[in-house]
Amino acid sequence: MGIDKQVLKNKDQYIQALRGISIAAVVLIHCLGKDGVGSWLVKPCLYFSVMLFIFLSGYLTKKERVERQVFKFYFKRLSKIIPPYIIWTIIYLIYDKSLTITYFIKCLITAGACGPLYFLVDYGELVLLTPLLFLMLQKKWGKIALYLITPLYMIFNYFAQWQNWDTVVPICGWLLLPYLLGLEHDKWEGRIKNIRFDFSVFLVLLTLVIQIAEGLLWRCIGIRNLMNTQDKLSTLLYFLAVAVFFFRFSDAQKEKLSKVTLLTNLGEWSFGIYLIHKLFIYIIDDFIPLGFPSGLLLWLIAGCASAFVVAIIKRIFPKILNSLIGFV
Repeated sequence: MGIDKQVLKNKDQYIQALRGISIAAVVLIHCLGKDGVGSWLVKPCLYFSVMLFIFLSGYLTKKERVERQVFKFYFKRLSKIIPPYIIWTIIYLIYDKSLTITYFIKCLITAGACGPLYFLVDYGELVLLTPLLFLMLQKKWGKIALYLITPLYMIFNYFAQWQNWDTVVPICGWLLLPYLLGLEHDKWEGRIKNIRFDFSVFLVLLTLVIQIAEGLLWRCIGIRNLMNTQDKLSTLLYFLAVAVFFFRFSDAQKEKLSKVTLLTNLGEWSFGIYLIHKLFIYIIDDFIPLGFPSGLLLWLIAGCASAFVVAIIKRIFPKILNSLIGFV
């Protein structure tokens, strides 16, 4: 029993370490700007991060619990999303000096107060869909249809960007496949254990090169939005390669990574850092501009400040307050 508990603890800490890696990557993405070498070369290396967050959420979602206590599942997940989403929408609108009732309502619908808030809307949509997803995954054609949605959504996005169409409301289509893989991890995780380490590294490097090449292609065509977006087919391939790399680790390798305290702490604070880091970037980039290499210093300062504030507030404020602002 003691061994089982230790295995579970190591698994939880490993998940936190992966979250720590992901949140560090997300903050750096937002510090590199949309032009220059940082946008076409450095950022693609980090584009696995949001998909990995969603994948890990699916990974930790148990089918039996959802089917047995669906309303409890909804309450637990949505109570962690909705209050922080509303509060941080208000905070960012106050900082932007644009808080009015009508604009506040518009931003709630479109996640327009701050770019990263779209993630909460997309994730909330996936949470709402989870019982239906489990139901459809039991059927062969349901599974095929679900796994086709993300690539088809990305193909549609290419066309939409080509036509300069604006997406008004965030849609979770581009994140559905990572979430599905997380929900069904028990069906594939054992199969990738035999993949050699050097081959997994090769897959990561190959898909990264493909992703950079696709971004440069869109840049040459003149559609820079597709160079700087994560909802591309090549980014999906890159995420899959990164997921294989991390989840083919042996238990000993996972335990080693789970003992990196910096990563596990960042993982524990990751949601709070995600919510607050743009505020620090807005404040600091008046002095340290976005881009490369200046963005590395901006990333270090904004990331450390975000982590410090989240850690302090988690420690000194009551749990109910931390829940409301997303620091739990």
